[in-house]
Amino acid sequence: MVATAAWGRLPLLRFRPLVYVSGISYAIYLCHNNLGCVLLSTFDRAGVSPALCLVIVIAFSFSVGLLVTRRIEQPITRRLQSLYQNGHAAA
Repeated sequence: MVATAAWGRLPLLRFRPLVYVSGISYAIYLCHNNLGCVLLSTFDRAGVSPALCLVIVIAFSFSVGLLVTRRIEQPITRRLQSLYQNGHAAA
């Protein structure tokens, strides 16, 4: 299955929205559990319907994951790559 996806034989996995979400999935994974549980609990105690709670938490987790990826993870990755390349060029 993974090989067919890598070779482009599984077109569903090349669907742009899925590719985009896969790029921020680690940040979503890191943020969703703790923040999601707190939000669900808070909204539940406030009397918000479960379906609305779920929609809000999904939107919030996605937004935080996007923010963490774009503003923290990617800049740090670019900086580390630059430092690594400069260090290898000097050696």
